[in-house]
Amino acid sequence: MNSSNTLEIDVHELTHKLYSDEPFVLLDMREDRELNKAKITDSRFQITPTSRLAQLGIKALSDEFWEKDVEILVLCHHGIRST
Repeated sequence: MNSSNTLEIDVHELTHKLYSDEPFVLLDMREDRELNKAKITDSRFQITPTSRLAQLGIKALSDEFWEKDVEILVLCHHGIRST
């Protein structure tokens, strides 16, 4: 699924970015029960579950998120919510 204003990257491209010093924010939209299936530890990683975004909208995102002038990558369990 890809709309005209979003770009998709595959797991190999994400792995490359994680091993780089490249600035970006990885916004993980998975719910708590999904987080144990694959753990990512990186300072550029931010967990904000879809349910929290649904309740609070963009206010669910931390202040740190807004201070960064970098690429934003969005991750979910199956790829549907992140689109």
